[in-house]
Amino acid sequence: VTLQTQLGACHPEHVDPTTAFGFRLAHQLDYATSGVLCVALSKRAAKMAAACFAGRTARKCYLALVHGHVQWVQAVCERAIGLDESDERGFRMAVDGAPGKHCGPARTECALVGRGYLDDGR
Repeated sequence: VTLQTQLGACHPEHVDPTTAFGFRLAHQLDYATSGVLCVALSKRAAKMAAACFAGRTARKCYLALVHGHVQWVQAVCERAIGLDESDERGFRMAVDGAPGKHCGPARTECALVGRGYLDDGR
């Protein structure tokens, strides 16, 4: 079973028979952390999405559940990131300042959307 066969089973109306596998996988977002995919539903959309990611104009939004409670409501992290060349699989990331890494600029904006507790009181 592949992602494309699952997509085709769930959304047969979006299968494009002119593609090799029925869908255009425009970009894999943050492979090391989530493996989330951007699936384009047309050739034009795939081209536009690819251009946004290549030109670094795409914006990504994530929702994270963390252990503990952060003290801030909003925060910004501006620290260069790049591939960790010591990772044999080739997808672990490294922060700026780590030796042997090719890091590029990155900006992450964080916003607290809520606080709460898990069932076990954490």
